[in-house]
Amino acid sequence: MSTIPINKSLEDMKRDQTVSLALGEATKYGIVGGIASLIATIAATKYSPKFNKYMSISAKTSLPVMTAMFLFGLQYELKLHDMMKFPNKYGIISDEEEEVVKKMPIIPFHHRVINYIDDHPIQLIAGLSAPLLATVLNQQLALKNLKFSQRILHSRVYAQVGVIGIIVMVFGLKDYASRYRIYYDEKEED
Repeated sequence: MSTIPINKSLEDMKRDQTVSLALGEATKYGIVGGIASLIATIAATKYSPKFNKYMSISAKTSLPVMTAMFLFGLQYELKLHDMMKFPNKYGIISDEEEEVVKKMPIIPFHHRVINYIDDHPIQLIAGLSAPLLATVLNQQLALKNLKFSQRILHSRVYAQVGVIGIIVMVFGLKDYASRYRIYYDEKEED
């Protein structure tokens, strides 16, 4: 018996379908990766004395667990991103909706920038964080009244605060752009 509520909108059903497909793919990748990592860990434990010497039981346990979690998260994000970019490839939008998307106008540059930030937040974070980290480290190393370890520690703390600020701003903008998506994807005019 179906449990779909009568008042569920088309957008809610599309979102549920997208999440369900992404979860299925991510689960497969997480299980296969975790099993492969578990087999490799067992083999290394059995045949490598160095592996046994340098790895504690918690480290050996964490290898397959973290591999499975990483692959699950990575595949989930990649699949969701792909479904958002190409929904017709997964049967999420109908042919009528696809025709509407094809007729959308070319958008201005600043809208394309917001779309880029929405689609590639990690690249933006890395692009903004690298110069910040270099500047903070350079300024802290110039201070001669502190020990070297203190300068490095201060650099880490200041850079961490800066990067967290960048992350908050980028994902705040990403959330706003995703929630109030008024910008169309760029299409060529015929």
